[in-house]
Parts: sequence; C-alpha cells; structure tokens
Amino acid sequence: MRGADHVCRPAQIGLFTLENIDCYRRLPTREKCWHVLTWFCGVVIVAGGCQLCHWFWVSPPDVNYRSMALESLSPETEVLIVGTSHVERAVRPDVFTHETMGISARALDYVCMEAVLNKALDRAPAVALVVLEVDYVPLYMDHIAFAGDRELADWGVSYRELKLDPLARARTYLSLVGYKRFTPSHLWLRAAAKDPEMTPERRFAGYVASERVVDASRDAAKLRALFDDVFTGDVSARQQALIRMIQGLEARGIQVRLLRLPMHESYWAIVRPEWERTLSQTLELIRAKTDVGPGDFWDYSTLASLEAHDYRDADHLNGWGAVKFSHLLDGRVESQVRSRTETLVRRIEP
Repeated sequence: MRGADHVCRPAQIGLFTLENIDCYRRLPTREKCWHVLTWFCGVVIVAGGCQLCHWFWVSPPDVNYRSMALESLSPETEVLIVGTSHVERAVRPDVFTHETMGISARALDYVCMEAVLNKALDRAPAVALVVLEVDYVPLYMDHIAFAGDRELADWGVSYRELKLDPLARARTYLSLVGYKRFTPSHLWLRAAAKDPEMTPERRFAGYVASERVVDASRDAAKLRALFDDVFTGDVSARQQALIRMIQGLEARGIQVRLLRLPMHESYWAIVRPEWERTLSQTLELIRAKTDVGPGDFWDYSTLASLEAHDYRDADHLNGWGAVKFSHLLDGRVESQVRSRTETLVRRIEP
C-alpha cells in the first residue's frame, strides 16, 4: 500500500494493528470511499436477499386468540369493546352480563381499527353497543410501522383494505416491507411477543390476564422511551378514521360510547401536554361531527377504586385489576343496552 510520503508494509500478524491502521489512514480518500461503497452494497444485497426469502418462504400465521375470537363472534354478540392492548389487558368478556367481545391489538391506530371493526360487524349483526377506546396511542402510533400487518391478518384484514390516500398508502407499504426492525420499538415488540403470560388458554378467553405488578419507576421510563420513538406528529388521518367509525355506527343504529381506560399514577408523569391537547381537540371534533355528547365519554383514566397492585405496568391492568374494572364497566354497559332495548320495545308497541 502506498502512503503519502513512504511505503506502508502490512504487519505479518493481526489485521487491526496500529501499523496497519496508520497505513489505511494514509490511503487516498477516493480509495477509502470505494471501500465504504463496497461494504454498503454488500449490506444492501444481504438485507434484500433476506427480505425476498421472507416474502417467498414465510410460513402462514398460526391460529391465535384473535382469529379464534373473530370466529366466536355470533348473532348473540351484543357488545364490542374495541381498542389497543389496554383493552386486551383490562376487559374480561366473561364478566359482562350481555354477550361481549373485546377486539384489540397492540398499538392499534384508528385507521386500522376502522377496518378491523367493519370486519367484526359483518360477523355480529346483533351488536347494540360499541365502546371505542380513546387514547394517545391510537392517535399517535402507526400500527403497521410498529407491528407489521400480522395482527391485522389475525382479524382477517389486509392493509389494502385501509382507507388511505395514495401517499399514506405508499408510506404504509414501505413500513410493511422493512418496518423498523432494529429500532427500540421493534425490539420492545419482539420482547412482548415472547411474553410468557400470553398462553393459548388465556388468549382463547378473549383477553390476556397477568399476575405482574407495576414497577412504577422502571415501567414509566420504558414507556416514555417507546412513545418518543414511535409517536408521529400528524394525527389528522387517524382523527378522520375515528369520526368515520362513529358516523358509520350511528348510521347502522348502533350506540357508541367512548372509553378512556385506567392508567397508573406514574403514567401521567410521562405525558406531554401536547398529547392531551390533541386528545381534547379530537373529542371536540367528534362532538361537532357526530351525535356523541359529553355524557357518552366514559373517562376512567384516574380510577380511585384501583390500587397500585391492580396494575401490570404504567398503562395496563393486571388480572386483579381487570376483574374489578370489568365489573365496574359492566354496570354501565348493561344500563346502556337495557335502555336501548326498552326504547325499541316502546317503538314497536301500539
């Protein structure tokens, strides 16, 4: 190798010796740029080959609790509670008086939620009440960028069914091709997928119970890091999807209620003021464009009857908390369904 003012001779033993590093440093810049370009092309070829293998030789998704829950929807199903993993952990369908089904996925944003709900309603014609979760997560998170399309497929939904403009559809496809595989959010999702609490028996029940108790300082810090990594700035498409959902349900004659689920006190320390402002603006838009009024918003976010040991982490209930909360929510759900039934009876009576 030729240096700037002398001939460099590589050391006989060891590649990364000080002599060899000094010789490489003296190489012309153009030659080092070629080396970098060669390495970059090699990485792209390897990554592209892995992605092609993933496309052509991917195994079909296993049957899991969501696909089983979807099959369990029937003409007897009267109540659907729809949302993110907050619903998955907090709502126990077997506690409710009326036939109830929880429909959820991790980081399920409102655009994806709209498609999942429409698919579920096709299988449950007798639904009288739909309870929609209202939270920062479905407003700020992009479900496909965070989790891919596997959980949508579990509900029988393809990303092609999402109501997106061409630019958003292109971004969604790019996210799907190589979604954040090495970011903190993806590593977090991989760890969550290996959660030993998610046994088939528990999943078949339509919710995921937990015996874990919140570690306030650690759980809140991890959640803040995740939110900072995956929250997006533009929420307009998701706001419009939420409004379309409510308008579509009202057109079907189905009652709609908005639900904010309980959060541990440590959760509020990580909340940014702009998130709360955006949520308030979203509720104002809903009141302006739908028949949902202030009394139709069930806010349990700071539920005093729950204690620290009822939480799994900063934003999820554990098994004990889910039982308490489901009994509490059932009272309100039962009242709404009964009221609707009495109204229908009065309309038919001569």
